[in-house]
Amino acid sequence: MNVIRLTVLALLVGLTACAPKGIDVRTKFGPDNDFSKYKTWNWVPMDQWRTGDARIDDPIVKDTIERAIRDEMYDAGFARVDENPDMIVSYTVGISRERDEDGFNDKTDQWAPKNTFEKGALTILIFETETGGALFGGVAEAEIDNRATRASREKRLRSAVAEIIKALKKGMK
Repeated sequence: MNVIRLTVLALLVGLTACAPKGIDVRTKFGPDNDFSKYKTWNWVPMDQWRTGDARIDDPIVKDTIERAIRDEMYDAGFARVDENPDMIVSYTVGISRERDEDGFNDKTDQWAPKNTFEKGALTILIFETETGGALFGGVAEAEIDNRATRASREKRLRSAVAEIIKALKKGMK
């Protein structure tokens, strides 16, 4: 498991960036991106953890992300199987508080933070089952709109997954 953690760290450090549909997506392929030898996948076995943030812990969020990953992986030509998959897939979701660059406030004649906002991040990681080696990683980040409807949030999650897997399909040998 430590090998997987180190590989994940190396993968995330070297992510490349693009910016589709207001969602910032960064992806990185592992050293072997010959996906022609991989046909099947399953979820990384792990216990679900609670973050304490209802927006993340909501079962509908989990279901939306997992359904979107299943659909996108299927569209990419990979079948989900319960036993002996070629690849294992993991995802995480997080929310952080961000601050725009400090700037000059004309009203106070002082330098001050311009804006504080929340940013959501979805990370999808794909590993080779046999070796545990990292094959692909993608992160989608966007500013959170707390006024958005549930349907709009679900659509945004599906779009984030689609953008990450689109980069996977584009970069596969």
